[in-house]
Amino acid sequence: MDERDKSDALVLGAWLRSVHCQGAILACILLAASISALALGTSALHQGRAANPLLATSALLWPMVMFALQFFVLMPPERVLCLRLQFDARLFDALGQGQISLTDIDQGLARIGLRPAQTTTRSLSSRIAGSQKLIRLYAWVLSGQLVLAVGTCLLSGYVVFCFSGTLP
Repeated sequence: MDERDKSDALVLGAWLRSVHCQGAILACILLAASISALALGTSALHQGRAANPLLATSALLWPMVMFALQFFVLMPPERVLCLRLQFDARLFDALGQGQISLTDIDQGLARIGLRPAQTTTRSLSSRIAGSQKLIRLYAWVLSGQLVLAVGTCLLSGYVVFCFSGTLP
């Protein structure tokens, strides 16, 4: 690897760390917003003037479904992708600092069972393309979480408005 490849690896490592950190923070904020919205909606139902208890209970059905999708469907892939970004960032940092080579990475991944053994070493450009694909996938997962969190908040806000008579 020449100096340009090393600098590319260091830049990519920094970018992956940045995406990892900011994505993890965003995911936590979205989860907290959804939980808060559901708690607010639930308290409005308990304090509200619901004439029909069955209607009051079913009012939070869709916000709860959206929260469940966010938490149980999109959160596990978000966590896995976040860990993968952090792992790749550390590999690119070590590569950029000259601590390991591309061959060392492939052999190490094959030895610990994370990648099948290959006869040829993958190029840096193919690794960069793979990391970019991983970042795009992570962005899609975070976007899905954002849509579900906003939906949970809006629907819970509607419940609060309907059952308390005023907005909080």
